[in-house]
Amino acid sequence: LHQWTPGVGNISADPGFVDVPSGDFTLGAGSPCINAGDPLSPLDPDGTVADIGAVPSLVSFVRGDINADGAFDISDAVSTLFVLFVAGTSTPVCMDAGDTNDDGGLDVSDAVYALAALFVIGSPPIPAPHVACGTDPTPDGLECAEYPCP
Repeated sequence: LHQWTPGVGNISADPGFVDVPSGDFTLGAGSPCINAGDPLSPLDPDGTVADIGAVPSLVSFVRGDINADGAFDISDAVSTLFVLFVAGTSTPVCMDAGDTNDDGGLDVSDAVYALAALFVIGSPPIPAPHVACGTDPTPDGLECAEYPCP
């Protein structure tokens, strides 16, 4: 039995595992261990600072649904523009969901890509994960702290 020792980098909070009784020790959304590891160690698969623990957290989300209302529609393109250009707009809970073109950044091209996908026949599809929740197959530096997946 190890005793917790106070110090830099140590935490005493509940790590927020997904389902301990079932043996799922993946870090759940909102875990204090997410992005709290040694900043000098290799990045997690999602491109963020290492998590504390053996299993990196990969939050599921739906690409394009930046406002996390469960639908991909024109309000997502508008929300992206608000995040980018309207002072005082709160940061979305999942920036990765707003990266509609999956280029690793959030910019005006994501709003344009979303509008084209919605209204221009023959436009390229929204990259995965789209339609259903999933994890980002492309590592980048965008944060996704939580997302209301079923």
